Amino acid sequence: MSIIGIALVVAISLYFIFGYQPGDLKNLFNPPANDGKGSTATAITGKIGVGTKVEAVRATVGTSGGDITINKPGDALDGFQLEVPANSYNDTRTFQVSYAPVKSHTFGQNFNPISPLISVDNGGGYSDEVMLVKIPVRVPEGHFAMGFFYDSESGQLEGLPLVTEDNSSVTVATRHFSNIIASSIEEYRLNGLAESGFRPGFDDWQFPNWGSYIEPAGHCSGQSLTAMWYYVEKFLKGKSQLHGLYDNDTQIWQDDTFAYRLASIVQKDINWDSLVLKRMRQESQKWTARQQVDAFAYSILATGQPQYVSVRNKSGGHAMVVYKVQDGNLFVADPNYPGALDRKIEFNAAEGKFIPYNSGANQDAIKRGEGQEYDQILYMAKSAMIDFSKIAIRWSEMENHTIGSKEFPEYSLVAIKQDGTERELKDGFTTDEGTLTIQATKGLGTCIYQNGAWQPNNSKDPTVNTTNEVNLKEGPNRLGIWVCARIENTDRWTWFDFRWVTVNYTPSSAPTELSLDKVSIDNASMKVSWVPSDLAASEGDGSYQLQASVTLDFGGITLPQGAWLILEPGNFMELEDKFIFSDPYWGFPNIELQSTGPVNQVTFELRAISEWYFQKERPPLPELTLKGLTLVVWPYGRPPIPGEQEYFRDFDIVITAR
Repeated sequence: MSIIGIALVVAISLYFIFGYQPGDLKNLFNPPANDGKGSTATAITGKIGVGTKVEAVRATVGTSGGDITINKPGDALDGFQLEVPANSYNDTRTFQVSYAPVKSHTFGQNFNPISPLISVDNGGGYSDEVMLVKIPVRVPEGHFAMGFFYDSESGQLEGLPLVTEDNSSVTVATRHFSNIIASSIEEYRLNGLAESGFRPGFDDWQFPNWGSYIEPAGHCSGQSLTAMWYYVEKFLKGKSQLHGLYDNDTQIWQDDTFAYRLASIVQKDINWDSLVLKRMRQESQKWTARQQVDAFAYSILATGQPQYVSVRNKSGGHAMVVYKVQDGNLFVADPNYPGALDRKIEFNAAEGKFIPYNSGANQDAIKRGEGQEYDQILYMAKSAMIDFSKIAIRWSEMENHTIGSKEFPEYSLVAIKQDGTERELKDGFTTDEGTLTIQATKGLGTCIYQNGAWQPNNSKDPTVNTTNEVNLKEGPNRLGIWVCARIENTDRWTWFDFRWVTVNYTPSSAPTELSLDKVSIDNASMKVSWVPSDLAASEGDGSYQLQASVTLDFGGITLPQGAWLILEPGNFMELEDKFIFSDPYWGFPNIELQSTGPVNQVTFELRAISEWYFQKERPPLPELTLKGLTLVVWPYGRPPIPGEQEYFRDFDIVITAR
């Protein structure tokens, strides 16, 4: 039998056994599954044809709230109820409830209208409280039912949070109104695969939920909602996928400044402690876990769009995007794990409940070992609870680089010179010093990203300090400066801002070549003296110790201002026939000096540290000999960076003085 024949047999069999229609064959043989190369999804759209519109009821509701009920036996909306809690609006509203019988639709087999198309007009806008709408229906045996918004202009459906569902009614929650319709689907269709085109690594943000100055606990909701908004309003309309689109440097996330601010601002826009959302969470807890799974699956099947999920426990909550439902498991894009495809909320079908989901308030909390298990899984739909139109406004602010200009206070970056003077650090900053100290005003901390690593430890993980010092190479130096704010009443830092600046370093007079061949120690000299011992101040014994002052002449070579000299003394000094100090491991500490002007010689001091030579009185000076010396000279205005050319010379020096 040919392949076409086999396909026809399979299609005919499925039609008779499961009720598949010819219009389902495209999805049957070409499901919208993702091959890991990103989404190829298109928006699911359709049209609902209706009959004559009928006004069912008109009622006025004041600020004290009220219920609107239709009690008309035989009417299509007999048993309809709209509950408007007190303080839902700050003015009196007139509610007009109308309906029109459904004559036809083009949404396919997954959409089975069981109510008329209901319209509620009350002047528009979002309420300050959750309103409940009870829709009278007849749910067919073996079907799952829920409510949807229907936008006649875009031709799109949107799931509504389900409060209760039985054979004769569906109750949904909302804060605003559009056309509402109830639909049902065979339960067996919800047991397999339901997926949107949304995919982590392609349609989520590239940065983790780390929290910020205005939302230190995290901005998971803002991050999830903005990703969903972009997917629906931009990507499905032909724009590029979101992941990486606003990434300024693929090696780090901290510099995605305006996108990161967007997530925090949208998070802040939503009052997550409001009575509205508390009530929504209370209503959602009335659902069974199976109803939650079915609501996610049906919404995705009917709309082709990802859904918003809230997970909670007694101490708090977390928000994510459900993009796929398979065998009852909810696959999620978790803002704490951007790009991860293996994150899912597992459903135990045998026990009819969810396995607690493990994540955290933010990624930093997880890394500190403060991950949490969330045992409450809540279907929050999309715009029924949250005003999506505000996200569009915030998105424009992000693209105009004005997002958060009021919420994140102004500050400045400061460069501190070696003489202590300060200058504002801006892009294009110039200096003739090879070391730059950087600070931020307003008590903010900084961490410097340079040459592909975080400084000062040349590490993959940043360390925030109130002051940071960086070494510069001659020419342009691109520095990334992550600015952080200290979280109140903690010792932790959180994201505040990020700036890229180019610092141009031009030494005042930097020789291109330096030879130490002419450096001579023939004129080297050393003076020996008794000085108050380093321990005298702490012990108060007035003892003395030997000090050697050594001068080296550079033999006609003049080093420029700002040049660095690193002197590495030998590992012992000899006093007559005894060692004053001998330690093959430690030796004497290196001496680093920077010239404040042109120099042709250098003087440094060494002190004996052996307590045997601490004296209560100053006896006649003994003969002292210094053996061995290494001189490292770096003619630029900073110490050498590892890997750079160093100019050095070892001297087998023997200097004796009395």
